[in-house]
Amino acid sequence: MKFHILSIFSVLFSLSSHALAESFQCEVKMNTKSVLITKVASVPGQKILIGTTQEVRAFITENPNHLFTLEVFLPSIEARAYSQATMRMVSDIINLSYWDREMLYELQCTAI
Repeated sequence: MKFHILSIFSVLFSLSSHALAESFQCEVKMNTKSVLITKVASVPGQKILIGTTQEVRAFITENPNHLFTLEVFLPSIEARAYSQATMRMVSDIINLSYWDREMLYELQCTAI
């Protein structure tokens, strides 16, 4: 009987840990000023556009094992920056920052 209860509990725990919030609230800032706030849903294995401004294109990719990648493309200086994090629970956060002499770019996505 104990084994069955433990089995049921471990299955429920396993299902809840795989029920990762695949939706995100994302914000892009430039020089600490918010320029884009949006919600996106990830799709396993696909690069999803978070948003575009004149200076920045931001993406999120859901990889295996709850690993997510943020990507920022800066077309004016032909640069890219990446950040990865394991996100297993609602409210987990992934951040990316890139700066040069003229601008600070920040991207943050929170699992919702």
